[in-house]
Amino acid sequence: MKWLEVSLTLSGELAEPAADILTKYAPGGVALAPIHPDAPSLVKVLAYLPEAEELPNIQRALEHDLWFLSRIKAFSPTPSYRWLEEEDWAETWKAHYGPLAVGQRILIQPAWLDPVTTERIVIRLDPGMAFGSGTHPSTQLSLIALEEAVQPGDLVADLGSGSGILSIAAVQLGAGRVLAYDIDTLAVEITQANAQANHVDQRITAQHGSLDELLGYVDDHPAPRLIVANILAPVLSEMLSAGLSKAISKPGAVILAGILETQAQEIFDSATAAGLSLEQTYHQDDWVALRYSN
Repeated sequence: MKWLEVSLTLSGELAEPAADILTKYAPGGVALAPIHPDAPSLVKVLAYLPEAEELPNIQRALEHDLWFLSRIKAFSPTPSYRWLEEEDWAETWKAHYGPLAVGQRILIQPAWLDPVTTERIVIRLDPGMAFGSGTHPSTQLSLIALEEAVQPGDLVADLGSGSGILSIAAVQLGAGRVLAYDIDTLAVEITQANAQANHVDQRITAQHGSLDELLGYVDDHPAPRLIVANILAPVLSEMLSAGLSKAISKPGAVILAGILETQAQEIFDSATAAGLSLEQTYHQDDWVALRYSN
């Protein structure tokens, strides 16, 4: 069987929504690959479609969906295509990947590569997953904020753990334990797998849930000193109204990410109403992350 490789080169903020579209049509999954380690803002999105009679219809459908995405933020929605033989496609996408440096201390490395010699903290991930691969600006901003916020021995909560990248980073940066929550059962399994691959699974508890489950936990246990939530601005606003600040020990901190610049004022208002004080703002492209203290 032959496979059709679908390829798009996009900004980091567009890569993940484009990957979500391609995932509907690609049974083998979607890969996100930085174009170059020194230029993490450009990302190649790769998907593989099996040769089939209905393939032309699938191509038209995915191009139609990408066109609608391009109306939200302009980009060229027409992918590049090339054919690959059965024995080639499963490994070809890996050739696009290399280590990705983020912030001052973190290096995200594809799990299949040999370990590198570096003074940076290495997080080994399978970047074939379309979420939490480290390419999106909000993920990178969260990692940079964690570099500054994590203190030795911290109990940290990661709301919306995705691939587990932020939970793993927190442990590698010195946290004693991380409570990782996600409402997607698959994300919980992936967080567990990636924690094990990075030899930190004994310090990360991955579980199904979100803020309600964390609030239930702190009813009977010490609250985390640090929470990181890289989700979506409307969800963050709802969490702040639902008592997110009550899930943090005093003194404590929370990192909020997944926020467009145009949404920052809404989050600021919600956080202020919840009794939180803004400590730091992080910017990349059209995205911001905010670090608050209580």
